Amino acid sequence: MKNMYNTFKKQMIEIDVNYHQNRVFELESLKKWAKKMLKNDFLDLYGWTIFLICNHFLKNREPEKSQPFLNELQKIAEVKQDYALVYYLILDGVYNLYFLSDIDKCIKNGETAISVFKEAKLNDQLLLFNTLQLLFSAFMMKDDTNRAFRYSNEALKCKLNKQLVFRKANTYNWLGMLESDYTRNYKAAIFNYLKAAEIYKKSSNFSSYSTVLDKICFLYIKVKKYDEALETINMAIKIAKEYNYHYMALVFHITLGTLYRHLGKYKEANECFQLVLAADDKLDPNGLAEANIETGRLYTDMNEFGNANTNFLKAMEIYAKYERDDKIFEISIHLSDMFIKQNELDKAKEYLDKADEILKNIDDRNYQFKLYDTYYQYYKKKMEYKESLEYLEKYVKIKDEIVDELLKANLELSEIKYGN
Repeated sequence: MKNMYNTFKKQMIEIDVNYHQNRVFELESLKKWAKKMLKNDFLDLYGWTIFLICNHFLKNREPEKSQPFLNELQKIAEVKQDYALVYYLILDGVYNLYFLSDIDKCIKNGETAISVFKEAKLNDQLLLFNTLQLLFSAFMMKDDTNRAFRYSNEALKCKLNKQLVFRKANTYNWLGMLESDYTRNYKAAIFNYLKAAEIYKKSSNFSSYSTVLDKICFLYIKVKKYDEALETINMAIKIAKEYNYHYMALVFHITLGTLYRHLGKYKEANECFQLVLAADDKLDPNGLAEANIETGRLYTDMNEFGNANTNFLKAMEIYAKYERDDKIFEISIHLSDMFIKQNELDKAKEYLDKADEILKNIDDRNYQFKLYDTYYQYYKKKMEYKESLEYLEKYVKIKDEIVDELLKANLELSEIKYGN
């Protein structure tokens, strides 16, 4: 019986790898396999199979197709409360999270699954990994970054079969995002993104690999490691071209253009941006808007203010259609900076006030930071020093608060990482 189980488990691993890496999904074959596992009472392999089936339908926004399999799993879970119950709790949690927006129910399912896992003394690292990933996703959606970070770190500690290690790539990817956006620990973010990139490359997931390289380049620009940034983004572009990821190649050229702008290579930067803008029919609205923003920033640096204004307004028009107040705020600040640079202070004030009005609906210190800094520059240019000083004081206060929050966040996450 043990030899039979081991043989079936090897086959199950191959099925999982084929699904996740090669996108092989044969429903009838999986249904027959699930019945075979259930008949032999291999509930962990049965649950694993049902998980792949249901997860496939849920990812494809077809929850109704997953329901018969979920119902069958629930019936078995009511009798045999071990592997089947944990798999049911995870899948029901996924359904509640993404289709009912019931984050608390999802968290309850995940925490119950962890309890069942421990009480039943289950020895399945992939199942534990899937449970921790569910909790990570739920707490991310709940904006509870500390607990999201904790569960992602626990997930990475799971000792997966070497053929299934590729599953950890997305976790490293998310951790990179957390470190970049939440703690602004760019060194840690780059480390996690590099780990994700390494796994994506080994598993021949070149789409994700090149996308992560783009993120790494952006962070290298942040920390002014321009040689590393250039090498990284050129690799991303090379891969995108090699595998005919035409849209991604265009997006990566925006990053390359941004890098050249930081290097002061304006001609090369403009060539990148014009290449992207010329292919506007191949870009989605967000890509086109971002290309216009970066082109506007380039023209501002080059003192070509008319062209900069045109690009900024094109980006604003696109984002206005999608009610992206955050991006309209960003563009308004860019326009204010541009008009301050030209000494056209009435127009600068117009866009500053527009950004100020938008900020009433955005509760984010980073936006306040940008707004106060620009108001400070505006009043300084206008030589109204009393108002300039007032905004400088607001700017410094917000900056100190942001630094304090970042230090606190880094301390909390260090404690989670190292258990100190």
